[in-house]
Amino acid sequence: MSFDRSKTPHWRPGYRFQYEPAQKGHVLLYPEGMIKLNESAALIGGLIDGKRDVAAIIAELDVQFPVYPNSVTTSSNSWRSPVSNTGSSLSEVPAKPAVGLPLWLLAELTYRCPLQCPYCSNPLDFAEQGKELSTEQWFKVMAEAREMGAAQLGFSGGEPLVRQDLAELIGEGAAWATTPT
Repeated sequence: MSFDRSKTPHWRPGYRFQYEPAQKGHVLLYPEGMIKLNESAALIGGLIDGKRDVAAIIAELDVQFPVYPNSVTTSSNSWRSPVSNTGSSLSEVPAKPAVGLPLWLLAELTYRCPLQCPYCSNPLDFAEQGKELSTEQWFKVMAEAREMGAAQLGFSGGEPLVRQDLAELIGEGAAWATTPT
């Protein structure tokens, strides 16, 4: 595989690389989703700053991992040998939780909707759905989701725009971008 080492990688607009303490690792946030990165991807992602070219990133990795061979030659008998010198520095792989931490919260703010779309799965019996959560209750739900590790927030419904407090809810959610867990 060949590529131009003089190119300077950068994150696309709308993408954000960051450490998420509640996830105990680095993540890549993008519109409508998030990827939790493994140790190697996080290390490389941390070197992508829009200033260093690929050659500089490789040079930095060579400094951090001097035992990794610059060129690997293999034969039918030796193809496995480079693998033993690579990988995670963890001496023991941590146990995987039975259920992973939440990556994001999709808040169904309301069942109310002024539209009558035939394909919609929103319940039509609004009276049977009970009372909606208050602004303060949604703030509590958002705080709890953030504490559990959620790094992204989405609003859905029905139609979220029918909520009189939508601006307040968006403001609370926007604080996620600047407030670490």
